[in-house]
Amino acid sequence: MKHTKTIAMLLSLACSIGFTACDSDTDLREALAQPSVTQGNSNYQSLSFSWEKVGNAIQYGYRLIDPNGRAVKADVTQKTSVQITGLQPATTYTLQVWAFACMDGDYSTPPAITLTATTAALEKLSTPTIIASSENGVTFRWDAVPNALEYSYTVTDSDGATVISGITGDTFIQISGYPDGDYTISVTALGHDGYSQSDTATATGTILVYEVYRVNGTYHSAELNSSWTATMVAFSDNTYSILAFYGVEGYNLDFSVNTSNAADMFAITNGEYVNDTAAGYVTWQVPTGLSEPAMLIAYPWYNYCYFEGNAKSGSVNIGCYNGANYANWDYDTFTWDDNMSAITGTFTNHFSGGSSINDSWTWENIDADNWIATIEKLDDETVEIDGLFWTDCPVYGIVDFSTGTITIEPQEYGTAGYVFASGDGPEVSVTATINQDGSITVPNFAMWYYFDGDGWYYYTLGTSTLTK
Repeated sequence: MKHTKTIAMLLSLACSIGFTACDSDTDLREALAQPSVTQGNSNYQSLSFSWEKVGNAIQYGYRLIDPNGRAVKADVTQKTSVQITGLQPATTYTLQVWAFACMDGDYSTPPAITLTATTAALEKLSTPTIIASSENGVTFRWDAVPNALEYSYTVTDSDGATVISGITGDTFIQISGYPDGDYTISVTALGHDGYSQSDTATATGTILVYEVYRVNGTYHSAELNSSWTATMVAFSDNTYSILAFYGVEGYNLDFSVNTSNAADMFAITNGEYVNDTAAGYVTWQVPTGLSEPAMLIAYPWYNYCYFEGNAKSGSVNIGCYNGANYANWDYDTFTWDDNMSAITGTFTNHFSGGSSINDSWTWENIDADNWIATIEKLDDETVEIDGLFWTDCPVYGIVDFSTGTITIEPQEYGTAGYVFASGDGPEVSVTATINQDGSITVPNFAMWYYFDGDGWYYYTLGTSTLTK
């Protein structure tokens, strides 16, 4: 610190002496030549200068002044060059340089030579180009902007309220779990190392309701004292539908769950509100599709109906009345536990297709509706399917309940060198469909065989429909 102060004082004194010596009528000494200063390389935050040695000079002083007249850098040096950093881009600075003579020598210090120099401007980053798509909510994607490392973004809803904002190094933002509607994103590529931020790009995408998962479970009617298999579909906006909840196609029980309202989380969204003023009962009634009971007479308010669970297991409990004049209070329930149980077990296999694997090796059409197939769970997503064509020759598939599919990759079938794959080719997977009624369709599968020099041929081609 003392050394720094000394240099500053010397510089101040030297400048003062130098200018005084040159301007004083009493100093009759010959002035040193002024330095010949040249600007060197520069960029957006630095300037460099150099000069030739001045004969009889003992050192050099310099001072860089910004457009406001403030000295941003000043020093004395015995070198003949200087680089000054930490400057502002696209800014013109004034440099003063002078050669110092020895105070007791034969020469005086001349006035400073002055020149101006401008730092380079920042290069503006390109504006991102955004594409919006309705994928699991809405996804905004943009191509990487050259020389950009991060992006600032803000997503707003149709009312202009901010949904989410931040900075990311990725080139996409995905939002889900919000109400249906239009959402607008603003994206700016952020500048660094000589680059300024881009202009802001905007795009609008729409969140659509989509199916998150579906489960097969058991619906129990308190009034009928009977149970049956049903399917519930969960949607992205926290709404649900128990399909054919009383066993009649087209008559569903639709409801929503609002966990932010602890006092009243459950609401039935189809059917109608009924105020029986004569009996003094307020209910919500949903048609069942049956003649008796024709209506589910529910009381969904104040959590007398409730939902708990996820894609793996859970229950829906519907507080309801049954009997004449609201005689009985009870609960209809829908429960599920481990979706795999709904698609595992023993099935009747209806195979429709053909095969040339027979005594004559000629094509034979087959329509069999009494074959037996089995599906066994191996883990939370993998099943073993046996009996699609031969028994004791299983294939293995990956279950995705969110799409209601089982994907069976091409694989060896049996021990004779056959490959189980799609009829579209020996390298194409088979996608089986889990139907709403609990049946499973395995479409257009084939048994392929490869002959050296001759290629692939299939010997069996068909579709199986498996019904428990």
